[in-house]
Amino acid sequence: MRNWTIFIYLAAHNNLDAYARRSIEQVWDLGSTDQIKIVTLIDTPDGAKIYDHKDPKTYFAGKPPDQHFDSGDPKQLIKYATHAFQAYPAEHYGLILWSHGTGWMPHDLRDISPRERKMRSANSTVPALFRSTLETMMSEPTVSKRAICFDDGSQHSIDTVELEKVVTEITTAISTPDNPRKLDLLGMDACLMASIEVAYQLRQQVDYMVASEELVPATSWPYSKIVSDLHARPNISPKELSTLIVTEYSNYHKKFPPKAGDVTKCAIELAGMDALKLVVRDLAKVLIANMPEHRQTLWKAQKITQYKEVNTNAGERRIHKFKYQLWDLRSVAQALTQLTQNEQLKQAAEAVVKSFDNNPSLAVLKNIHHGIWFDEIGGLSVYLPPPNISRISRYYGRVAFANDALWDKMISRYQTL
Repeated sequence: MRNWTIFIYLAAHNNLDAYARRSIEQVWDLGSTDQIKIVTLIDTPDGAKIYDHKDPKTYFAGKPPDQHFDSGDPKQLIKYATHAFQAYPAEHYGLILWSHGTGWMPHDLRDISPRERKMRSANSTVPALFRSTLETMMSEPTVSKRAICFDDGSQHSIDTVELEKVVTEITTAISTPDNPRKLDLLGMDACLMASIEVAYQLRQQVDYMVASEELVPATSWPYSKIVSDLHARPNISPKELSTLIVTEYSNYHKKFPPKAGDVTKCAIELAGMDALKLVVRDLAKVLIANMPEHRQTLWKAQKITQYKEVNTNAGERRIHKFKYQLWDLRSVAQALTQLTQNEQLKQAAEAVVKSFDNNPSLAVLKNIHHGIWFDEIGGLSVYLPPPNISRISRYYGRVAFANDALWDKMISRYQTL
């Protein structure tokens, strides 16, 4: 049996299709081996193609039989990832999702009002992975309610639940009664997916995840180097591969830094997410117990986190980045330890910081960043909309972490003045 089968799904039916082609060409140049099988599916404005990579520069290319292929449809991802894994059984399975667009296709704009068209084009800070996510938001009955969904981080919450459904169906399809399977590696070559909510949601279906809590440069991952490393080390473990991808990503973007300067990436061992959830829940409990006292301290902690990044990056970062929705968890906890005089809150916040800093940490295996404005980040973001600035998404309660860590309850108290 081969060591690895890796399926790379490039949803590039947008203005970044040239970068997707660049990524896939790097895989073409190296191809598969007897031990490493790579299958890719790319969807661009010119149509979709599946590539069964064989020897270097050799591949079989075919079109999906679906008449109107939509890479934003989670059913398509499930179908073709499952087919790749079943066709090429392996000791380890890896799924890489390449998506830097908003999930919308040009024809989606025909049936909406100019106001909503403007709203969608202006709101690209938290893009959606799946078409079903956007359909859910657009199903709200009024323009104003739809506008709220686009403004409060609903994309991220719904995507998180959709992604769990996708991965669950894939792992169920490749499992047998005698051999239940997880995905050994999930790679998110997409923006903002290294959140505690996503990692916790997938902890029962995925062993290791590689993602960024920041924006991902259009040049994305250095696939030629990663595939070359895989060829040289076909027996590499999922844990080692997750940290190797982070290292290669860091090295590449040091050599070719993106204009915006956004370079973060972390490898996460999802088996540690339950323990991390308990530490965060203890912090939530302390905040809930005396929110009137802690509200201003928490907002000051968020502002310290925010201004540090803006002011150390020559003022180039927007002060309302991600519309106040996603915050680096460790950075906020660190600021709380510096601001509070309440001993219970200090201890709870220190425990969160230590959960990232201890060697080994509870869940983050490797965390890299470029730029002093990212110093002290932990690698995982958390949803934390402040009062009077950003609403709570009505969909956040669907996310497992929101309930299990009491985070939804804490945010609700935070927003209740």
